[in-house]
Amino acid sequence: MHSIFAQDYSRWEIIIISDDQVDYQEVLARQGVASDKIKYCSTGTVGSGAANARNIGLANARGDYI
Repeated sequence: MHSIFAQDYSRWEIIIISDDQVDYQEVLARQGVASDKIKYCSTGTVGSGAANARNIGLANARGDYI
């Protein structure tokens, strides 16, 4: 993850989608990873599948490139 923070391109974002009801913002914060460029989303369920998680990620993406 540290290589992402070192990017020259400044308009990046990371979208993390939980499909298991885990609070990944808390998990990463405990590891010292926190940034306003990381957006956390949830499918609201457990095991809804990769396609659903990707669609939620795409719906929340605000960048020029995905």
